[in-house]
Amino acid sequence: ANNPTWTSAVMQDYGGDITWVAYGDEPATSGSCGENLTWEFEEETGTLTISGTGNMANFTQTDIGDAASYGSTHPWADYINQIVNVVVTEGVTSIGNNAFPHCTNLQSITLPNSLITIGSNAFDDCGKLTSINLPENITAIGRCAFYNCISLKSISIPVGVTQINDSLLSGCTNIQEIIIPEGVTTISYSAFRGCSSLTHITIPNSVTSFGEQAFYGCSSLESIIIPPNVTTMGYYNSFAECTSLISIEFRGDCPAMGTDTFVGVTATAYYPASNSTWTSEVMKDYGGDLTWIGYDGDSTYSGLCGDTLNWEYREDTGKLSVSGSGDMYGADKL
Repeated sequence: ANNPTWTSAVMQDYGGDITWVAYGDEPATSGSCGENLTWEFEEETGTLTISGTGNMANFTQTDIGDAASYGSTHPWADYINQIVNVVVTEGVTSIGNNAFPHCTNLQSITLPNSLITIGSNAFDDCGKLTSINLPENITAIGRCAFYNCISLKSISIPVGVTQINDSLLSGCTNIQEIIIPEGVTTISYSAFRGCSSLTHITIPNSVTSFGEQAFYGCSSLESIIIPPNVTTMGYYNSFAECTSLISIEFRGDCPAMGTDTFVGVTATAYYPASNSTWTSEVMKDYGGDLTWIGYDGDSTYSGLCGDTLNWEYREDTGKLSVSGSGDMYGADKL
């Protein structure tokens, strides 16, 4: 298209039926993506490498539709469907907003220990991504960072993160386990909405609030423990359509709940009987079908049954729970 010899006078049929289409220069395979960062794409392996020091630039998307029409401003947009591996080298401290969304063939991500933040929508809709190892120095992960990563099976949130942002893992339909560290205080709007394969999640005592629709549609989740410091559970559908949920255990004061908090849920809700905030006025169905049972706080026993496994037995329900990851001890260690 930039060659002046190609004029309308020469673009003829030459005895055939030819449609003429202009094309631009070949897209760049390297360039800048931050003040001190560069990128390079290797077409043979589908590997995009980010190297240098400091923060990545933030990018934008102008549409949500077919990947070719997103209008993203990240400089590797021409390779969005060819990227298979992303390698971020040591020295990089942030992944920018909208850095790698809709990379439909992305399967592998390598992140450095120097990384501190991951921006909003950084990896959203990367449908072939099955796992990711988040470095321990990360302190903030933006909203929708892993939205609709439908092949992702597990994730461990780094210990420095204090907030699970909006729609962080929403739509991750294959994720089975989420580990949230002590120190997280807020699980925001729609954080885990539609995680329909989620069977296990441990919520730390540091959490004080759930946003609306935080666990909406987590249809494989069978039990949940509400930590003692939770004061608000979202007034709209925070646990709605968790259709396999049969056990809800409250460990502290009665939190604020809305009329639709447990829509579609039939479960037994356990509350500390000696806690005066649990009155007949608050023991409602909240949109579901809840059976309320008080328990004695002194009737719960727990301990270790593996290097990273815990057991807990409750006399009032006769329920023994084992949680965590890894192997259980043999009889010689118990």
